[in-house]
Amino acid sequence: MMKGKRQGGGKDGVDNLIGEAALNNFVNSDGSVTINVNEFLKLVRHASAHDRADDPKPSPVPWQVVGLDVNAETSASCVSFTCDFVVRSFSQDWVKVPLLPASYAFDKFSVSGPQPVGTNSTDGGVAADSSATEDIQADGRQPSVVGSAGDVSVLLPSPGDYTVSISGLAPFQNERKSGFQLTIKTDVLRSSLSCTVHSSDLDIKVDPALSTVSESLPATPASTSGSTKVTCLLGNFKCLSVQWTARQPEEEETDGKDLLADEPTAAAVEEVKKEPLIVCNHSVVHTIGEGTVSTNLSMEYEIHHTTKAVFDILCPALVNIIDVTGANIKRWKVLHGPPAPGSSVPVADRAADLAPSDSGIDAEVISLSEGGSVAAAGGPVTALNIQPGQKAIRVMLHYPVQGRHGLAVTADLPMESTSCAVSLPVFDAAGSTRQKGYVGVEARTNVEVREVKKVGVARVDVSELPGLMTRAGKSYLHAYKFLIPRYQLDLDVKRHADAEVLTAVIEEAWLTATVSESGSSLARVLLAVRNTQRQFLRITLPESPGKKADIWSAMVNGVAVKPAVDDSENTVLVPLLKAGDADAKASNSLLYVELVFLESVSAMLKAGKLSLSFSRFDLPVQRLFVTTYLPNNYTYGQFEGDLKEVKAHGKPPPRVNAANAPSLNLSLAAAPRPRKAKRQQNSWNRQRRGSGDLDQLECEESLDSCDDNEEIARERRHSAVMTQAMMSNFMFDEEEQREEPEALGGALDRGVVPVAIKAMQEGTPFCFERLLVQNESYTVTVPYKQIKVGVRDTGWANKCSIM
Repeated sequence: MMKGKRQGGGKDGVDNLIGEAALNNFVNSDGSVTINVNEFLKLVRHASAHDRADDPKPSPVPWQVVGLDVNAETSASCVSFTCDFVVRSFSQDWVKVPLLPASYAFDKFSVSGPQPVGTNSTDGGVAADSSATEDIQADGRQPSVVGSAGDVSVLLPSPGDYTVSISGLAPFQNERKSGFQLTIKTDVLRSSLSCTVHSSDLDIKVDPALSTVSESLPATPASTSGSTKVTCLLGNFKCLSVQWTARQPEEEETDGKDLLADEPTAAAVEEVKKEPLIVCNHSVVHTIGEGTVSTNLSMEYEIHHTTKAVFDILCPALVNIIDVTGANIKRWKVLHGPPAPGSSVPVADRAADLAPSDSGIDAEVISLSEGGSVAAAGGPVTALNIQPGQKAIRVMLHYPVQGRHGLAVTADLPMESTSCAVSLPVFDAAGSTRQKGYVGVEARTNVEVREVKKVGVARVDVSELPGLMTRAGKSYLHAYKFLIPRYQLDLDVKRHADAEVLTAVIEEAWLTATVSESGSSLARVLLAVRNTQRQFLRITLPESPGKKADIWSAMVNGVAVKPAVDDSENTVLVPLLKAGDADAKASNSLLYVELVFLESVSAMLKAGKLSLSFSRFDLPVQRLFVTTYLPNNYTYGQFEGDLKEVKAHGKPPPRVNAANAPSLNLSLAAAPRPRKAKRQQNSWNRQRRGSGDLDQLECEESLDSCDDNEEIARERRHSAVMTQAMMSNFMFDEEEQREEPEALGGALDRGVVPVAIKAMQEGTPFCFERLLVQNESYTVTVPYKQIKVGVRDTGWANKCSIM
């Protein structure tokens, strides 16, 4: 218990926590209050909650980079830069802000601040606590630049604006020293760039840049030829790219004599000017498809003693240009020449050859009149003559290149029909000094490709094609090489009709039937199926004399499935698993289909003939294995019918479950037969030896039984009779179904997944085999006669009764 004076002004809060009635009980006559410790702690927690509610909530964003100013200047070997970041911290705790990758060479770091929020920018931020600096000095926490995990970061101890200055060196982007890139690790609200390149008359491109101002600077001791400076505002970026090229002077018509007059003498020029050399290597793959010839062209340029920023490729006018790819492509366009003589198709109606809208490359189509020519932009001015029936692909780069440069062109040529003559398109790299290449022809569908005419090309073996063409995994029908792209290659394409092939096959079928004396047969069908297209496997059940068969279970690869029934044909439809992309070996793996059903057969009498029919399938079967288990207390004669009887199967049926179904191997060695079954088989062989008479069979059976002890033989026969009786009681025969239909209806249902049933195998086994079964049903018939069973000696029961 605790005592204290009751204070005024807080009665409402106390009443809400304790209640008016309880509060009056606690007040003493002298004005003091006596309350329980639990009630006192409740009041303390309530007051603490009110105090925490008044505390300011932390910012959802711990920091933000407000501004970035980049100053860059080129030198002979690299680019020096300085990044001035303005970083704002909103957290009372330490925050780590990544700024730059650690791949650059840094030499200077500095951090100043914190300043109240809004001092370094005009964003209208709320002012921070003015005692922030004093708090840092009191506890000794200072901001610092650190490097970790491949980044250069700044650690900030308290809220406020910090100015972080980092200086370093960045390499040029290419060997020509015509650009560089700068990467940052975070988003920036405001950024700017000031870049000075120590070379005059340059075109500087900054990406991304919202506004750019370029100016030329006079010569200085550091740059005797002058400099070019660009200043721009930047958008939000992660990678800043700066590229520059020499500014192209406008063309001026001058007389060659005037130029020579300015020279002292022609003999004074001792340096021999090297002639430009441009070599182009072609790798062309033509794919013959359904009414089109798809072309994939790879052009590898080797540029020596000059630079090149514009590439022109000539091709037939009927070719549709789909895409042009390569490094540093600014845009590409298609230039249509005059139509070929006799052509009635106007230029505007021809297929538009444009780059995809999302490729990031601009493309346009330009049509030229008769005798048209166009000047190449960039570099020396040359005329491009487009002949009638031709078009040109013009590819423009961001800056001139030297050395190796590759371009890839994707195009197609419409054919008149799927079976016709076609002339393969020829591509010419205009302006090249020397060209050579290889041509490969492949077929995508069932087409026959025959060479009709070739001019300017030579046939080669497929193994002689360059690695770029063979690594694609293509199967070439014809291969050629050429030295001048002025060749002609005519082919005759003939489309053949597709032949009918098997989409599914049953490699092995295992049929098992266990027959009882009462006229029931429990059948099990196990199939090893290969499938690519079939949705269902149709299994036609044997015709029963009394009623249709009852389906007990259906499984595929050890997993229960819901079968369907076609009542008109007594057919069961089992769904198959299709071969898909999920299994790379689906077309070579087996599906194991299992069906268990109960059918009715003729009830066995003391003597007679038993006829058994088996299921048939709508797929061809390569090997059929049939095993029947007949009651043991009967003797049987020779089987007659459509199947060949064998002593034993060469291999046992596979064991299927959901875990090992995909990796089962059907080529298993034959398992040894059980000793009991072996004795039964030997007895069966003795029964069959040259006899079809039932009396003779009974005599041979009695002779065989003499080999064992007479008492053991009687026990064996009695056990066989009891087993068959138990099986007869277990199975549903036709009379029981008519008498108790509700019991059967409770066990069977439609539209549900069945239970997994393991079919019993009891009785004397008989084996049959057949090869290459084509949707056929088979029946076997055998004569039988019941074996008389003696009365078993129960002397042990008499002894028990005496005791």
